[in-house]
Amino acid sequence: MTKETLRHLFDDSVCHTGWQLAVRRAIVALIAISGLMSFVETFGDFAMRWQRVLFAADCVITAVFSVEVALRIWVGGRRYVFSFYGLVDIVSTYPFYLALIFPIPYSALRILRVLRLMRVFRYMRASHILARAFASKKAEMSVSLQFLVIITFVLSIMLYHVEHSAQPEIYSDGFTSVAWAFAQYIGDPGGFADYAPITFGGKLIATIVGILGIAIFAVPAGIIGSAFVEVMDEERKADADNENIEKIRTSFRRLQCRDTLMQHVPESVDFLTIQAEKQLSEQEIVDAVNAASDLRMRNAASTYPRGYDAVPRLVVEHFPSNNEYGNCIDRGSNVTIVATSCYAEAGLGWFSYYLALFGGFNYVSKEFEPHPLAPRSYYMVRDTEGYVDAPMRKFIDDIERLAAKAPDRPYVIFILSANGGMEPETPSRFHFTIGAKKGDETYDDTENLTIKDIPRFASMYDELTAMLASDYGLEADRHRHHGTNKRHLPVLLDPRSERFTMRIAWEVTTRHPHRLEIIWKMATILHRHFDPARPMPEQSQFKTKAIGYYY
Repeated sequence: MTKETLRHLFDDSVCHTGWQLAVRRAIVALIAISGLMSFVETFGDFAMRWQRVLFAADCVITAVFSVEVALRIWVGGRRYVFSFYGLVDIVSTYPFYLALIFPIPYSALRILRVLRLMRVFRYMRASHILARAFASKKAEMSVSLQFLVIITFVLSIMLYHVEHSAQPEIYSDGFTSVAWAFAQYIGDPGGFADYAPITFGGKLIATIVGILGIAIFAVPAGIIGSAFVEVMDEERKADADNENIEKIRTSFRRLQCRDTLMQHVPESVDFLTIQAEKQLSEQEIVDAVNAASDLRMRNAASTYPRGYDAVPRLVVEHFPSNNEYGNCIDRGSNVTIVATSCYAEAGLGWFSYYLALFGGFNYVSKEFEPHPLAPRSYYMVRDTEGYVDAPMRKFIDDIERLAAKAPDRPYVIFILSANGGMEPETPSRFHFTIGAKKGDETYDDTENLTIKDIPRFASMYDELTAMLASDYGLEADRHRHHGTNKRHLPVLLDPRSERFTMRIAWEVTTRHPHRLEIIWKMATILHRHFDPARPMPEQSQFKTKAIGYYY
């Protein structure tokens, strides 16, 4: 069992299923049994009669908890050990082993064993809700308590000056009056401040302190009560959002391509279509998409070039993700398909995902925007501006890691969108860049080219562009309309790999009637030139009907 699996198992915020749910239920059952044993042992005759059974059960439960807590320490480290639940787990489990070495009274061990019942709080939804309520109002609680403490201190000093002349032997200093005032809030159970004011002024101050004694509980109770209501509303909304997310996901039932007969996830679904089919309001769809980790909204009009009077049209995209920046799939290929701008460019993730899937290539995609000021694309690396955060570094590291694992010469192919948004329209629908300047359509600039095996790339380029032109009338170019910047990611990657970029028009990635067939033919050509030693996946593998992504 891996550390990551255990980390997921011990994550109390996750709704577990299968064997992980069974493990959690078993732990809760053992906690309940341990608590019941602590109660039963208070009955002397019964405890004496079943002493051996209770002792054996206690040994078994302690052994199980010892293993569980040890695994939690291994997974959580110092952060877990010094957390509230970590301290409860350790104190209620390991002192039993110390009793084998040191003469610790058994009654003390029984008291510690009762603490195990507190472990059940981590599995209770109510305790999480209450903790969230406290956390959400901690600022208000702090302000109200600070105010009450300061007012009480001021009144205490006033009480000292009023009562000192009347009771000098009792109110001999300010500590006495402060202790008396604060003791009133808890009812002075120890009687250590059992001396009442006798002057009129002292009694008046005592009355105000009494009123504050009510406020010191009423104000926080009101704050926590309102927070509890807010959290419960958030829980109900979260439940409704999750239900609507599942409804929206069913809109991404796979479709069959007429050209290839392969099943594929729709690249997007119209907002109004979801609204009509799922009977959801506009706000319900927006809330669900915002809460989902694999859905996002797009304006389909952004896929048209400058000058088109495109009508704004909202669509919902579904996408796969398995890490903090997006998606990383290792298929052991020489080729790694990289989509740097899925978050910002409609249809890009869908097109690049299927290109990698059909060719059996590795796949790395950026699906999330981790920093509000970060560049919309990871294709442009702006290290000097402080935008290279942890997810971006992992994104780059994963690309280089997959390239380094390649059994043969590694090829890293970047997929970007073109001919849309604010860009002008060009005759070419496919733009290739390999490190040269804009307008340089030769292979002469060998010093700056990101491709070193030029004959191999040129052979692929000629075959691919010929196929696009003859089969679909799509024109392609190399550096005619786009150049290479020194801060572009292909330039900054490990130079031992072959890197080039394909900028594909949105007309192809989102609107072309034969786009899936184009992807299949592109994957076939790339595979033949760059990964010939590995068998290419058969079309029959992609004829499964399902909902969403799972490859």
